[in-house]
Amino acid sequence: MYRKKIDRDNVRAASLTIASCYYVRERMIESYEVFPKVVYCAVDEKVFRPSKVKKKNQVFYVGSPDVFEDGYDLVEKALTLIPAKIRPRLHVVSWKKANGERLTEKELVKIYNESILTLCTSRLETFGLVPLESMACGTPVVTMQMSADAIDAKNGEHLMVGQTSEELAQKTVRLLQDEKIYKKIAMIGRRLIEEKYSWKEIAKELEKVYLNVAK
Repeated sequence: MYRKKIDRDNVRAASLTIASCYYVRERMIESYEVFPKVVYCAVDEKVFRPSKVKKKNQVFYVGSPDVFEDGYDLVEKALTLIPAKIRPRLHVVSWKKANGERLTEKELVKIYNESILTLCTSRLETFGLVPLESMACGTPVVTMQMSADAIDAKNGEHLMVGQTSEELAQKTVRLLQDEKIYKKIAMIGRRLIEEKYSWKEIAKELEKVYLNVAK
């Protein structure tokens, strides 16, 4: 209890508070009665970028099959609804390898680029680094509305949105069968990263915030 009071006093004494997303902002308002400025996390677009690696017939999913909030059950069902003749296999990664070590950025970039698309089905998404990293690699994303809202991405423009396994399957099939839509989503998704979520753009936003406080 005493530690919580110290934390609250320190936060409330600050001239400026920053939250990494609106979910964190709401928690800070609730806990500390402060109203932080939201500055999103960045993606290194020079690392997470399209490559000429050959695509595999797979979709990429990052999360744990054992954690309900990660939405693995939605992905599993969605894939069974896709006709067998065009159904891609599922590549599941839970951030860590069998030996317990985290995947390196190089390993992640390779998987993003090898995959046809990335499925993001978290039921509790505060800020989606996975969809951003995938878009940065030019790999289209099929996700839930909550994830799209968290990164200010538009359905049918930056990514595709589905709220149920049936809708996720439909959006996946559309991307698999419509090359024009696939290339459009890949291109505009990458552009969103360059224009809003690159380190250069986030650094500019932080600089503005700091300079405003320094006046």
